Amino acid sequence: MFALSFVFLALVPIIGVEVKGAKRWLDLYFFRLQPIELLKPFFILMTVKILTLEKLKNSQVKYFFSFLLLCSVIILLIDQPDLGQSILLIGSWVFTVIISGVSIFYIFIFFSTFLILFASLLFFLPEKFGYITNRMGSRF
Repeated sequence: MFALSFVFLALVPIIGVEVKGAKRWLDLYFFRLQPIELLKPFFILMTVKILTLEKLKNSQVKYFFSFLLLCSVIILLIDQPDLGQSILLIGSWVFTVIISGVSIFYIFIFFSTFLILFASLLFFLPEKFGYITNRMGSRF
């Protein structure tokens, strides 16, 4: 189910329907589907599956693989753009990884990487993510 949901999410930029300036929906003739809503619970299950694989029991590679899974989904969400769902998935991933017993060092590395990538997106793609800076500017 995760793979099918992921394929649907990957199809959104190609055949998705734009609603209010964001292309997040697939038109399936009888109804519209927002693939990320299907993907969210399966993303959490896949992350847990990766973190509990017996082959990777004593390896830190499991965190890297789960991070790659997160990045693949986030890359598809950035194109929509859907910051809210991205934050929700990142939060789910972080708490799942914390519960799995990750070292605080890896959490620090993740947050540093995330902040650098997020700031880079805002700086290098202002036309795509200008709405974020506009929202933040109106708050302060």
